[in-house]
Amino acid sequence: MNSKLTQTPTDKVVYKSDNFDQFGYLDYNRPVKEARMKAIASSIERVGQQEPGIVSEDGKILSGQGRFEACKFLGIPYEYIIGDHDSTNDNETVEIMLEIHKVQSTFTPNETLDCYCDLKRDDYLWLRGLKHQYNIAVANLLMVVASGWDKNHTIGEAFKSGKLVVLPEERNRVEGILEWLKELDEARPFQTKDRKGAFKNIFLKCMMSVLKWHESSPGLSGKQIHTFDRDRFLEQARAHRMRLEVNTELQWEEIEFVYNKGKRKNEKHPFPAMSLLDKEMSTTYNVNSGNLNPKGKSKVIANGQHTFFS
Repeated sequence: MNSKLTQTPTDKVVYKSDNFDQFGYLDYNRPVKEARMKAIASSIERVGQQEPGIVSEDGKILSGQGRFEACKFLGIPYEYIIGDHDSTNDNETVEIMLEIHKVQSTFTPNETLDCYCDLKRDDYLWLRGLKHQYNIAVANLLMVVASGWDKNHTIGEAFKSGKLVVLPEERNRVEGILEWLKELDEARPFQTKDRKGAFKNIFLKCMMSVLKWHESSPGLSGKQIHTFDRDRFLEQARAHRMRLEVNTELQWEEIEFVYNKGKRKNEKHPFPAMSLLDKEMSTTYNVNSGNLNPKGKSKVIANGQHTFFS
């Protein structure tokens, strides 16, 4: 048996250099943390630099900042290939850079947000403003935006690719929900001293599903359903302190219990079974994955209860 591999050379040449001053960083790429750099350096010491970095023709590092800093720290040449694009084109560069890191799953939601904010993308600047105003995690903020989206699509791919566009009426809806959550949180409705309970992941995920279920028309069952009374829930939460549960099923039951407490059986507000929402929640609110745009159209616009492609 022939053990030799079939080898076809590419036109990509791997270079190496210890002239570290000739390299530079893109303003919108993420900073390298010292702990991460030292971990990479330790790996390179053991097995060498197994993967070259990607550098633009003018020396800007697109991928491999950690490896670059590790080689600099160790005092050994940095290995890299030259990418096929112009780093002066910010939009093209950031799309290539984020595409590389998306596959590697190395960019956090915060880093992705900051990257597009540095490019002055209006919708991302709006998101960052809300993040700071309400002290809410980016993933949870996207959950609020996604509560108005078509259930067949995820927000994650649009957000990571820089194609998220939120129309004015949708911004108003999101801002209204955040103000209501803030008011709910200030009412101290939970059986815990922990603040920001209304913005925590499990409660927020359930609450967004409640609003999506009751405020969309029609509901998941295809039938017209009643509007969820946010004011009633706020008053009920003040009167009957809620538990912050450890999973979505228990939290959903707690929200339903508090909302309907004190009502006669025939007056209780209808809530769907949690099992009906499991698939929708895992699809719509998945910030990290999902094929948002299988037909390859370029832009995703959040608009009220549906998601349109253009």
